[in-house]
Amino acid sequence: MPIPFAQLPTFAELKHMLTSKYGCEFREISVHLDGVSDSYPVPYFERKMGDKILQCVVVFPNDETERVALTNLRSICVRLEIPLADFHLDIDSSK
Repeated sequence: MPIPFAQLPTFAELKHMLTSKYGCEFREISVHLDGVSDSYPVPYFERKMGDKILQCVVVFPNDETERVALTNLRSICVRLEIPLADFHLDIDSSK
């Protein structure tokens, strides 16, 4: 089973891989909340695939050398249609 033994990437490694290998762009939008004078930045990845634009909001820690949690990595892959096998997150039930 590959999942328990997968080396999870750091946030910096993930950001680099998504932008260089999958053509994702790292973006930020400002969100204004009712009754609050300040706006809040919301970071997200955007991936264009033909006519589709896929987006995934991400919350990066202050220290980008921290490892990405398994559930977060899986969610990002699913949302951006990145093969789970590329991060060793696939389970081959035939073994």
